[in-house]
Amino acid sequence: MKNIEGILENYYRTKDAKDLANLFERYMHEIGARKLDRRRKDTSNTYQIDGDSTNWNRVECYYYRNNGDWQKYGEFEFCITLRKRSGSYLLIEVGNPNCEIERPYEISYGRMVHHNKDLLTKLAEMHPKLFGMMCE
Repeated sequence: MKNIEGILENYYRTKDAKDLANLFERYMHEIGARKLDRRRKDTSNTYQIDGDSTNWNRVECYYYRNNGDWQKYGEFEFCITLRKRSGSYLLIEVGNPNCEIERPYEISYGRMVHHNKDLLTKLAEMHPKLFGMMCE
């Protein structure tokens, strides 16, 4: 996928937190992921969207591919966070089973703060439809 950074920057400038939540939920339904249900033991191929706790000022979207412990921060495959009111940033984080989190992309107040092109490209290759939906 070409110009992933441009896609993310344009999305950050033009969309709101609820837009990200709707897009992420649509993408999760397309790949067959189900909403995280904390009562189940199997949390593989699930997603979680949190925006209610901040009155939709910030939305955090998590995808759990493997059966990780959703209570441990970093046990997700990737997370996208967008905050537009009471702050302004877009973060993409990639987790792993060791609870080590890497940020392939971060934009804050209109300027790029962090960028790991290799990791971002790898994530875009794993989820091309998600980044394609961000162009719409």
